[in-house]
Amino acid sequence: MTVDGGMRIALIGPSPPFRGGVVHHTVMLARTLARRYETLYLGFSRQYPSWLFPGRGDRDPSRIPIQDGGVERRINSLNPLTWAAAVRRVRKFDPHTVVIPWWTVFWGPLDSFLAWRIKAVTRAELVFLCHNVCDHEGAAWKRVVAGAVLSRGDRFLVHGREDEVKLRGLVGEGRPIEQVTHPAQADLFDRGPDKVEAKRMLGLEGPVLLFFGFVRPYKGLPVLLRALPHIRRSVPATLVVAGEFWKDRQDILDLVKELGVEPWVRIEDRYVANEEVGAFFAASDLVVMPYVAATGGAVCQLALGHGRPVVASRVGGLSEAVPDGEFGRLVEPGNPEALAHAVLQCLEPAELERLTHGAAKAGARDDWERLALAVTGGGKGHGR
Repeated sequence: MTVDGGMRIALIGPSPPFRGGVVHHTVMLARTLARRYETLYLGFSRQYPSWLFPGRGDRDPSRIPIQDGGVERRINSLNPLTWAAAVRRVRKFDPHTVVIPWWTVFWGPLDSFLAWRIKAVTRAELVFLCHNVCDHEGAAWKRVVAGAVLSRGDRFLVHGREDEVKLRGLVGEGRPIEQVTHPAQADLFDRGPDKVEAKRMLGLEGPVLLFFGFVRPYKGLPVLLRALPHIRRSVPATLVVAGEFWKDRQDILDLVKELGVEPWVRIEDRYVANEEVGAFFAASDLVVMPYVAATGGAVCQLALGHGRPVVASRVGGLSEAVPDGEFGRLVEPGNPEALAHAVLQCLEPAELERLTHGAAKAGARDDWERLALAVTGGGKGHGR
């Protein structure tokens, strides 16, 4: 089973049947690690309690499930006895490296316990893979919790410079922090039909702008809605909002009505199932990310994996994930006029063809192998 020097890697994180970008990321990382190293993938039998989760449920409703990557579902987030059992499993496996994804303070008690006990009973190096150093909807106490948990790590991986700066503010200078590209995630999904057929299937015509993923305040959907009238003066574009609203749904519907853009906005307020993801991206001409704050760029990498150019705000990790002019455009956040101008530039036929080619090229990079090597410190076996 092992390939590189007999190294053993333990990965503790979410997996199917739970849903979301961190699940997809963790599964792909587990698959990649397992091709190179002996890998233990520990997952959850229960994630968030229903009263705490802001969506309609944390289970993936897809008819075509994502393969789980060989996960052992042992951890109940609300049962410390299962936390201790997970530590015993890790100790028996005797890994060189233990990897824990971090993205929200809900996992603070569990991750703090795991880090403390794993460091006490094994010789393993502990690596935190930070999707978000601090929660998007942040508060001072959340930063305190994040700092307390992450300070237990030996080494850290982040997806952008802004998160590296935040992390150094929490754990101090001199700690090993490496920036790694957020890999494309399209390999988990059917790429869908060609653009013409996808638009026919979804009942769409003309240029299509796609806003994809959970709808949350930091993602700036109102900015894009306010840009749409400016865009429509030049091209007959349709905006598709494909993702579940976590809050403020009525505010968005009221804004759509106020702006008079109801005929050109299609809202799919639901978690997009695996078997539908490819069709939504295939039907789109541009993926638009008008975020007002960001860390990594999971939706951006999903777009690139489907060969779709991106218009994004110049915030957080998006500033690095979207090299301006290579496969998309960057604009200042919170500016509907600037966003509209960038979208119209990208929809010019020659420019759209060039950017689409650039997106397909960027999405073909195998950044998962690069991430797997970063997890192990280049395969050097730290901690032994």
